Amino acid sequence: MNKKLLLCGIASLMAAFSFVACEDDDDDNNGGDSSNNVKVEGSLVDTSDPRENAVNKDTMASYSFDMQKKEGTLQLLDVFRPSCPNAKYSSTFDFKNDSIKITLSDDTPDNTVCGAPLYRDFTYKFTGLDAKKYNISVFTKEGISINSFDLDLTIHSYGFIIKEESEELNGTFHSRSACKNDAFEEEEDGLRSVRINNDTIATYSFDMEKRVGTITAVNRLFNCCGKAVSEVSIDGDNINIELIETGDEFCKCLCTFDITSQISGVSAQKYHVTITDPENTNSFDIDLSQETSGTIINQ
Repeated sequence: MNKKLLLCGIASLMAAFSFVACEDDDDDNNGGDSSNNVKVEGSLVDTSDPRENAVNKDTMASYSFDMQKKEGTLQLLDVFRPSCPNAKYSSTFDFKNDSIKITLSDDTPDNTVCGAPLYRDFTYKFTGLDAKKYNISVFTKEGISINSFDLDLTIHSYGFIIKEESEELNGTFHSRSACKNDAFEEEEDGLRSVRINNDTIATYSFDMEKRVGTITAVNRLFNCCGKAVSEVSIDGDNINIELIETGDEFCKCLCTFDITSQISGVSAQKYHVTITDPENTNSFDIDLSQETSGTIINQ
């Protein structure tokens, strides 16, 4: 009889331990707060109709929470996304400590050609949030950052998230390659040209999480001894890059260079880029909501 009671006691103790372990695992998988076992949950509850223009240009989001019930809504404003016919949007959520990552996707099949990107608002319901500061980051299903901001529920339970001035688009000269080809052809006036004949106008590459990247003007002809640089100006969504030659030294030769400009403060949207050098002007679009790197070919 005593042995039977002992075995039952051990079994009960093991069952209790297993129950506690399962609770801890479930809490980790759902991003719960381990300090009070509150489970944070989110869901996409509404998507506005698409529109051509942003309504709240300086406002990233609005929010309203009842902190006693630990629930409320967060609305992402003017999200610039491709307009796919009859697309249905969905979101997944990743909760980790004080960070909330929202991944936005739609049911459009791969390789489907969509219309021009348009603006939409996305409304989310959250439960289980505490009165503290959260970092909200929003990504596409391809891993491209749409926006990121802090939601501080210790100060206000409702309000707006305004874009900071540091997030404004700006650009500057980054670097210049060496002369790209040692071969040259002597001409009557003593000049040599090493222009590389291909159809590439420019390349670009951006890190959307850091919202910074580069645009490189490819195979631009300048004096061998000069110091070609870029001057970048921004006008709304237009990025204007002017390639100019600086320095007093001059040689009787020409070289082909790649000239790179750095652009910061970009968002996942379309930009119109114009590159001007003493010989040519090239204009093209880059859509960072679709591709974060690429090559621009002369059509």
